[in-house]
Amino acid sequence: VNAEVAAGLHATNDVAHHCSGFCDEGFWCGEGSTSPQQNPCPAGRYGDVEGIGTPKCSGLCAPGHWCGPNSTSAFQAKCLGGSYGNVSGLPTEACSLDCVYDDHRGLLGVGDGGDSGAASGATTSARPSTRTGGAPDEGTSAADLPPIAPLSCKPSVCHEGYYCPEGSITGRQRECGGTDRYCPWGSAEPTPVKEGWYTIGGGTGGGLQGIQGDGDFAFVAQPTQTRTNEVECPIGHFCVKGIKKPCPAGSFGAATGLSSKQCSGLAAKGHYTPEGSHSATQLKCPAGRYGAKEGLKSIGCSGRIEQGYWGGEASTSPTENECGGDGYYCPPGSGSPIKVKPGHYSVGGANATVRPKQAPCEPGVYCTEGVRYDCPAGTYGKSARLQTPACSGQAYRGHYTPPGSVSPTEVPCPAGRFGATKGLANSACSGACARSYECLEGSVDQYGRKVVGGTS
Repeated sequence: VNAEVAAGLHATNDVAHHCSGFCDEGFWCGEGSTSPQQNPCPAGRYGDVEGIGTPKCSGLCAPGHWCGPNSTSAFQAKCLGGSYGNVSGLPTEACSLDCVYDDHRGLLGVGDGGDSGAASGATTSARPSTRTGGAPDEGTSAADLPPIAPLSCKPSVCHEGYYCPEGSITGRQRECGGTDRYCPWGSAEPTPVKEGWYTIGGGTGGGLQGIQGDGDFAFVAQPTQTRTNEVECPIGHFCVKGIKKPCPAGSFGAATGLSSKQCSGLAAKGHYTPEGSHSATQLKCPAGRYGAKEGLKSIGCSGRIEQGYWGGEASTSPTENECGGDGYYCPPGSGSPIKVKPGHYSVGGANATVRPKQAPCEPGVYCTEGVRYDCPAGTYGKSARLQTPACSGQAYRGHYTPPGSVSPTEVPCPAGRFGATKGLANSACSGACARSYECLEGSVDQYGRKVVGGTS
């Protein structure tokens, strides 16, 4: 009597009514099977015992692992580093259910792998299928997939900002871990940031850090534990342990990729460099100030130019340039010589080339080109700030005016002499009085006549 071989067993050709033994681990044997390895357990499933009679085998491969055909363990192979398996029943090392199948429905059945009752020798035509499982993140079940090896699967990829060691079960298995490392998509382990580079990006997670700098990353708070990329340090900055910092005030960064706070060096003499500068001559010390040493940090530089001297931009000495002569004066902090005003003269300093001040001409003197002169004899200077040797006018008749006089009647012509004209310069006046005539002080003719209160 012939009898079908029970599921899970197999028979040989010489003894058709007796089973020869149990199906091997990793395989399943339907009714009428003739080999201990009649059908491999489908990809995504495993068979860890003998005598399995259904394509469901022992169950689905464990999350974080994948099982090829005829697998014998739920943990047959770990998902590779950089990928992950967040569901059971993953069929390939891509660790994904997003697969394309060649669906032998007539041979192996439909759905969850129920027995078709067909022996291995049965013939059927294969039909390529575009049937795919959903992406793992969409929660597709491996039980929805055909019990056959897929043609291809789209790999699962560890999320940027995280890394996935072998056997990971989520796309965010572990945070990347700090500013000194970064994790692009598909990272199996963190990548150390290069010296002179800094890390950027990051989704959720980790503490926040204020990043200062220029461009798109200025004053942006970014997670420190889930960095996704690295960028070379820009000029004016240095980068340490993946953090970008501006070069300190007094220094400068002329190159990219700097990795120490000394940056490229110190500010040049006569210049200063604020934080984040990229040149030794970033900013000149302003006119009126000087920079006597390297490494100056602010607009104050080393201090003001001394009085009697002037200094233009980028001066390096407090006595950069002498003021220049009587016609100029230079108070402290002068950026250029100041021309003395008309009617004024320069004063102070060790000599005429280093005058620090100007002063108005007093009565009795006039000033031109910064030099003070007495009003000439025969003239007078009644007011201040006179500018010409004519001063305020000539001495009145009957009088004379020595140099520096302030009145037209500064000195009367002496008794015995007379002053017939204006502008007399000394006591000789116009001459002696006529014989037999007496000339009192201030006489205007040789006969002793005086002009009462007049100026003629």
